[in-house]
Amino acid sequence: MATGREPWSPPGVVDRDGISKTGGVMTTNRSTPVASSASMRSFECISAGVVAIVLVDLALAGTAQAYVGPGAGLTAIGTVVALLAAVSLAVVGFIWYPIRRLRRRRRSEDTEQVNAGAGKPS
Repeated sequence: MATGREPWSPPGVVDRDGISKTGGVMTTNRSTPVASSASMRSFECISAGVVAIVLVDLALAGTAQAYVGPGAGLTAIGTVVALLAAVSLAVVGFIWYPIRRLRRRRRSEDTEQVNAGAGKPS
């Protein structure tokens, strides 16, 4: 019985053209979704509008008539110090220690080669 509508197919099933529309996102037989050009244009317009509004708001911002008490000030300073300490420790842990380990390994290999070349037992 022909009703004029396409038959139902579960999400993710590719039709005979190789493309199916699922929830506004066009998908192909690959696992990664491909956005349609119309949705990309609307997203670009919306994001450009949001950026413009934020820039205008920042440009027109006046002086704030606010008081930051000692508790909030010390909390802000402590947060900044903790953030800097966390970033510093991350740099030391992920960058400096592996380099230090490589340098020690190379130095010990060089020492072993010098000792082997001089006839000394290692």
